[in-house]
Amino acid sequence: MRIVYASFDEVPSFKAASTHILANCREVMGRHDLTLLTLGDTPLPPQAGLRHITAALREKNYLRRGLAFREFVRYRLRHIRPALFHFRTPWEGLLAGQTGLPSVYEVNGLPSVELPYLYRDAGPQVLEVLRQWEQRCLDHASAIVCPSERIRTCLLSRYRVRDPGRINVIPNGYDVAPTPSPATDGPLRACTWARCIPGKAYCGPCAPSPRCAAAGNWTFTAWANGHGCAGRRNA
Repeated sequence: MRIVYASFDEVPSFKAASTHILANCREVMGRHDLTLLTLGDTPLPPQAGLRHITAALREKNYLRRGLAFREFVRYRLRHIRPALFHFRTPWEGLLAGQTGLPSVYEVNGLPSVELPYLYRDAGPQVLEVLRQWEQRCLDHASAIVCPSERIRTCLLSRYRVRDPGRINVIPNGYDVAPTPSPATDGPLRACTWARCIPGKAYCGPCAPSPRCAAAGNWTFTAWANGHGCAGRRNA
């Protein structure tokens, strides 16, 4: 199957979005013909089953940059003609409805919710337009995936979702090196940091994963700041 996977994110990058996107690609490449469309200056080296095309956009204005990325993806969809369109944001996702392509909407974040935390000048009219775009993406998507029950609940409370069964929760995974032998008999320590945004997966109670918990005596500390969440939590 010929698939286009597009996201208004820079890849490769140190950010979690890039890690998540590349992990998804590894699951698909080799079994399908996959083209990845993202922001960035340097595409990934050619690999079997994966072609990475980047948009090196210099526009500093977030809204104009998003519109430019949409046109970049529109052009590529017209020439690639995929059987499936997988997208992560409404910037490229509106094209699913305009082209009529079968699509998967991967909801890891919602610009109408997150934008005020990045750009304090974002007004209610801009946020409402983004919310309407998100609604249209949900309307046209053949399937919806998200990484947590919290985001699923946000989608059902904030938008009109026909057939909630289309929302599939696929938790984020992680890669871990072999657990080192502790130098002392004290607890192993882990720390994570996140910005708390309403509706996001990491605004709930923090705890080590079952795999880490089974590995030994862990002290897990989560540092967070943002809406309704500050300081640290221990588990």
